[in-house]
Amino acid sequence: MDISLCEGIATIIDNGIGVEEDINKIIIKIKEKGFPTCEIESLDLAESFLSNFTMSSFIILDWNIFEPIEATEEGVSPGAEIREEIHQKIIEFIKRLKDICFAPVFIFTQESTRDINDQIIPKLKEEGLYFENGRNFIYVRNKKELLEGDKLFEDIGAWIESNPPIYVLKLWQREMLKAKNTVFWDLYNRSKGWPWILWCSFKDEGEDPVSGINETLFRLVSSITVMPELEVEKLKIAIDPDLQELRDVLRRTMFLDKGLYGIKPGDIFEIDSTYYLNIRPECDTIEGRCDGNVYLIKGSKKSGNDLKKEDRYSSKIGFKEHIYEAFLFLLADNVNDVIVFNFKDLEVKKFDEIEGYRKWRLLPPHITKIQQRFSSCIGRIGIPRLPKQLETEILRKNT
Repeated sequence: MDISLCEGIATIIDNGIGVEEDINKIIIKIKEKGFPTCEIESLDLAESFLSNFTMSSFIILDWNIFEPIEATEEGVSPGAEIREEIHQKIIEFIKRLKDICFAPVFIFTQESTRDINDQIIPKLKEEGLYFENGRNFIYVRNKKELLEGDKLFEDIGAWIESNPPIYVLKLWQREMLKAKNTVFWDLYNRSKGWPWILWCSFKDEGEDPVSGINETLFRLVSSITVMPELEVEKLKIAIDPDLQELRDVLRRTMFLDKGLYGIKPGDIFEIDSTYYLNIRPECDTIEGRCDGNVYLIKGSKKSGNDLKKEDRYSSKIGFKEHIYEAFLFLLADNVNDVIVFNFKDLEVKKFDEIEGYRKWRLLPPHITKIQQRFSSCIGRIGIPRLPKQLETEILRKNT
């Protein structure tokens, strides 16, 4: 197991730290592997630190993070209600944690494997935190079982490598952080004033310095972020994704439907069942340079079956667009919906007047392709057809 996938700070939340033998041994094992730890002894304290968990490599959480309460003289333990209350607090904590970072959560507990399967996992399922199809970021294990030999990291590693989203996260995160450090040290070594240099450069050009610096850094980091060790076998899942999953994943890579600030190429508006796609170049829409106008090509909705009837689809090459149009597959509730945008139908509108009709933003490279095709269409040059006599001669068979 490549333990480098676990690189980073291990955050441990357990009220037995320094007191309970099992969790102390687990902490020692983590440190022996060269991983620093952040040890938190109460859930309330962890809550106060929540915003600082963004760079946690993984989180270890005790399922019973409370002080035990002795049974009453009648033999009825009042601990059940308190235990339920604590478990609910843990669940709410995990939900808030999801908003802060995407990191695996390991619930290590004293409960038996049977109790884990009969009580803890069903509770997590009920709260929408655990799934039968393996799409889990939570791993529940008994503490004592993890103390045998090197089982702790063997189990963590095996789980990460059998969980494609976590596996890709850890691998990409490791390579992205290397790239980020390289870029920032390179800029720092060239000039400690590089942020001001970039700010002034963008400002002098009339561009938004914040967007300019953000895009420059993203471009520099992404240009050297590679994942050469990505193993295809570890990406495979036992059950093939269904159509809903295929649609949802592809749609997420194509569209942004939240946080639609400012004006961007790719903004899609729906007005009276007509769709409008903004193709105005981004450099013309930045603050200080934009006149408030958007350049929109109009589109209408068709079904995939309509296009097939029009001979606009073949199994060999897929959907066939004319040079003057672009197909946009919404991949929404009705997966058959296709928006056909016509490059010949261009309108200029004031953004302020139609902002409330904006539905989504088409992301690069999808919007970039449409912009390029639009530019090619309006800039094309027609030439005369060859004389029919020449065509006949060209088509004549050699004798």
